[in-house]
Parts: sequence; C-alpha cells; structure tokens
Amino acid sequence: MIVWRAYSNDDVELSDHNGCKTKKEAIELCRKDREYVMEESSDESDLGFTYHIAKVRETKNLIEFLEEIELHFH
Repeated sequence: MIVWRAYSNDDVELSDHNGCKTKKEAIELCRKDREYVMEESSDESDLGFTYHIAKVRETKNLIEFLEEIELHFH
C-alpha cells in the first residue's frame, strides 16, 4: 500500500497510523499544525517548526520511502 505521511520537526508524525491518501491531504495536515502552533505561540510565530511529507510504500514487513518533500510556508 502506498500512502503519504506528514511530519513536523524531527520526524514527529502528524498523520495517523493509516497515513494520508493524497499528497494534498498530507500538506494540509502540516498547514493546520503550523496554524495551531502560530495561534498558541506568544509571538504568533511558527516557533521555527519545520514540516515535510513523505510518500511511503508499506507492506507487512517493509516500509520504503519513495519520495520526501520539505515544505516551506510563507
């Protein structure tokens, strides 16, 4: 099965155990997390969080990263 996974900072996964069906869905998870961080921070910054997504092939015995994309929000 191929899924997309969303991550912040040092590989903290934002997607649930099923992953995301689409790249767009994974990006949206990162965007929503960043918005939340900015709302909660005292200076309304993203606190330097970094975000990336990964296209992953998962089988019972193997997890293979097919593509990784670092996201830059402005």
